[in-house]
Amino acid sequence: MTRGPPPLKAIAKAKKIAALQGEVMNNPALARWRYGLVVFREDRTAFVRIKRIRAHVTDPAEILLLFKTDVLQLRMLPETPVTSREIWTLSPWNTWQFFIIGNNEITEVRYEVPLELPPVEKPAGETAEPDPLPGDACPSTSSLEKTARDTAIPAGDCRVPAGGSPAGALTPDDEEECSDGVEV
Repeated sequence: MTRGPPPLKAIAKAKKIAALQGEVMNNPALARWRYGLVVFREDRTAFVRIKRIRAHVTDPAEILLLFKTDVLQLRMLPETPVTSREIWTLSPWNTWQFFIIGNNEITEVRYEVPLELPPVEKPAGETAEPDPLPGDACPSTSSLEKTARDTAIPAGDCRVPAGGSPAGALTPDDEEECSDGVEV
């Protein structure tokens, strides 16, 4: 019996969360491993399954009932001090729950999930968006997001030049106008 299509949106969001925790291995060979990620954190390596769920799990034992096959397959991985086996669930309310699968127990853990996740880095070989033209007063959204992520300048600030250097940022004295009509 088929279990339906893979939860593509949940997987994309999980990759962003995993990228905040450490290096993420998203190998196509893991596709037969049923939507898995491997997250290399500073203290351990996590083998993660991503699942959609229709209701909030109130008891970690419910995970065993809902995802018995996944729990059994994760338990086939050896439990060591430097590895963890996890199931991440996403509810329809965009709420994440994280569970660590032990040999004899299932424990819910809490990870910090920001309200707005950063964009996923594209693998090598994929083309990135082109940089804005040198004469543009306002950088493109992708440049703004990169600048905001690298220098902690708000993404909506048009005074950041396309190069992303806050030292060369425009001052209010320049009175330049952005392409969207907002004055700085």
